[in-house]
Amino acid sequence: MRTSRAPWWMYVIAAVYVLTFFFNARQEVWGPANAGWTPSWPTFKVDDGLPGKPMENAGLRAGDVLETVDGQPLHGMPDWFVARAHFERDRPVDLRIRRGDQQHASQFVIATRAWLTWNRAHYLGVVAFYLVRFILLLLAIIVGFSRPEQLSALRAA
Repeated sequence: MRTSRAPWWMYVIAAVYVLTFFFNARQEVWGPANAGWTPSWPTFKVDDGLPGKPMENAGLRAGDVLETVDGQPLHGMPDWFVARAHFERDRPVDLRIRRGDQQHASQFVIATRAWLTWNRAHYLGVVAFYLVRFILLLLAIIVGFSRPEQLSALRAA
């Protein structure tokens, strides 16, 4: 019986996916807590601010529009996720806000770890989400490595 071994690039891709998964999970748990605003998508108009949270302390009000975060323009949801991925606890984050026809500059600092702000329902939701993601990632890796010669198995993985 002939066994085929997976090509080297499959190991690299699998390692990148696993490392990315663990980085995202670490950021979700140990990273900075929520900045404290409720956006009105698809724009970056502030729908509401959570009392006592960093963005309220920075002077953000309902109706404000976030234009930049740390100098990065916000044009869509992916821009916010990229900006949020760079947030660090205890480091000031620069904001440029448009309030009516005026622009304001402000800063906020997130000092709390994310998991310290969770209630039981949020905690269970995060654990379930990452458990399902991890199982699906392992399943994709197993399918891809079990039949590396089949293009359909690689595509499915």
